[in-house]
Amino acid sequence: MSLASHDARLKNAGMTTMTESTVRLRLNQQQLELIDNSIEAGESGNREELIRRALREFAATHLSAAANGKKS
Repeated sequence: MSLASHDARLKNAGMTTMTESTVRLRLNQQQLELIDNSIEAGESGNREELIRRALREFAATHLSAAANGKKS
């Protein structure tokens, strides 16, 4: 399936597509330690992967709630 047809199917289903953006984060020491602990526990391979996954999950939850008219 082409990207255009995939995007069209999502739009027809009332869903939106996400585009890639550059995000810059400033994390404190405690936040970095929590991320590193998650990596050591095997939840992800590195900080970048873990943060990308967290942002995707956050966006999916909040975009879904917004599409359904719910406040998240």
